[in-house]
Amino acid sequence: MRRSPAMEQLVEEYGLTLLSGSHFHSEPSPQAFVLWERARRPMCDLIPGPGPLLDIGCANGFFLRCLMEWSPHEIVPYGIDIDSDLLACARTLLACPDNFVVQDLGIGDPLSWFGRKFRTIYWNVGQNLTFDHEQEVGIVPRLRRGLVGSRGSLILGFYEKDVDRSYEKIQRLEQHGLRVRRTAQGLFALFVEIA
Repeated sequence: MRRSPAMEQLVEEYGLTLLSGSHFHSEPSPQAFVLWERARRPMCDLIPGPGPLLDIGCANGFFLRCLMEWSPHEIVPYGIDIDSDLLACARTLLACPDNFVVQDLGIGDPLSWFGRKFRTIYWNVGQNLTFDHEQEVGIVPRLRRGLVGSRGSLILGFYEKDVDRSYEKIQRLEQHGLRVRRTAQGLFALFVEIA
C-alpha cells in the first residue's frame, strides 16, 4: 500500500507512536502500519463527500490524518477527546489547533462544541458500551443533530476481535429504532453508517 511522501515522512519521524497514540496496539514490526490500514481504511467507503469530518474520540489525530490521505474526498479534520495530551498531538499533527477541543461526549452535541454542523461524524464506539440502556442509545440521536441534513453521515466504528459482538451491538441499536444504511468491514473493525 503506497503512501504519499508526506505520510512516509510522518511515519519515519513518529514511528509506532502514531499507532499507540491512536489506541491501536500491534507488535512492533514493519507490518504494523499495514495492519492499521487494513483495519481502518474501509471506513473511507462510507464518507459521503468532501467537507468537515468530526472524529469523536480522535486521540492523537492519526486516524483523521490517514482518512485525509486515503479518502478520495477532501476532508477538513475536527476532533474531540477527553485526553488533553493526545489532543495536543492532534493539533500538531494536523496543524489546525482550533479544530480540536477537550470535550466529554456525554456533554452537549457537535453544534454546541464547534458552533457548526458536519458532513461526516465518526464515533469510535468504546468496547465498554453495550447499547443495553437508553442513556447509551441516546448518544446517537444527539450526534445526528450535528449533521448537515440528509447529506450528512454518522458513522460508528466498532473494534472487537469477535465481530459478532459488534453485530450484537448493532442489533440492539436497531431494536431501539435506529436504522443502518451501509456497512464496511476491516481487520477487526466494523464501520456502520446510521440512517
